[in-house]
Amino acid sequence: SSSAVVLLLLLLNTLVGSSFGFAPNQINRQLSSHHAKKSIANLNPAYKYIDSRFHRSHVTKNFELSAIPPSLWWILGHNLLGVAAVPVVAKGSKEGGWLRKIERPSWNPPDWVFGPVWTFLYSSMGWAVSRIYYSSRPASVKNPLLALWGLHFALNLAWAPVFFGLQRFRPALIISCLMVLTLAVIIPLFYIVDASAGLILLPYLAWISFATVLNKTICKLNPTDENGYNNGMLQSQIQDLQEKAAKYAGL
Repeated sequence: SSSAVVLLLLLLNTLVGSSFGFAPNQINRQLSSHHAKKSIANLNPAYKYIDSRFHRSHVTKNFELSAIPPSLWWILGHNLLGVAAVPVVAKGSKEGGWLRKIERPSWNPPDWVFGPVWTFLYSSMGWAVSRIYYSSRPASVKNPLLALWGLHFALNLAWAPVFFGLQRFRPALIISCLMVLTLAVIIPLFYIVDASAGLILLPYLAWISFATVLNKTICKLNPTDENGYNNGMLQSQIQDLQEKAAKYAGL
C-alpha cells in the first residue's frame, strides 16, 4: 500500500541521510529554504516522493472543490433544511396515522406526490437564491432581498411542525397565507435582479397557493372549537395511545 511505501522511504531517508551526514533534525531545519529543500530532494528520494504525493493530493482536492458549482451548496442546504420536518410529516401521514382519519377533500393529492414535488421546489429555491447571492448587484440591493427570503423560508419551515406536529390547522393556514404573500413580493424583486431567479419560483408559488386552499378546506372539514381543539388533535392522541399500547404489549 501507499502507507507502506512511505514508511519504507522514510526508513531509506534515515539511512541515506546518515550516509550523507544529515541527521533528521538537520534536514528539517534546512528545509526552511527552498534551495535546501530542492537539494535534499535530489539527494534523498524519500523527500522527493512524499513532496510530489502531497502536491498532487493538494492540487486534486482543490480541483474537485472548484469543479462543484456554487449553486449546488445552496440547493443542498435548502433540501437538507426542508427534510428536517420529514419525521413529523411521516408520523401523521403513515398508514393508520391521524391524517388518514380526518376529513380531507377528494382532490387531496396522493402521498407519493409530495416527496418529488418538494424536492424539486427546494432545489429551485436554492438555485434562485444562489443567483441573487452571486449576482453582480451591490450588497445594498442583494442583502434586503436575501433577508426577505430568510423570512419567507422560516415560514416555510414552520408550517409542517405546526400543521403535522401540533395539528393546529388555523395557525398553519395563517402561515401558509403569509408564505404566499411574501413570495408574491419576492418573485418580482428577484426578477429585477435576475430574471431566471424570479421565473424558477413560479411553480413554487403555484404549489403553495394550492396548498393554502387545501389547508383552508381541511380547516372547514375539521372545525376547531372554542377551546382550540379539532379532530386532528383527537386522532393524533388516539394514534399515540395505540402506539403506546402496542409497545407495552410487545407488538
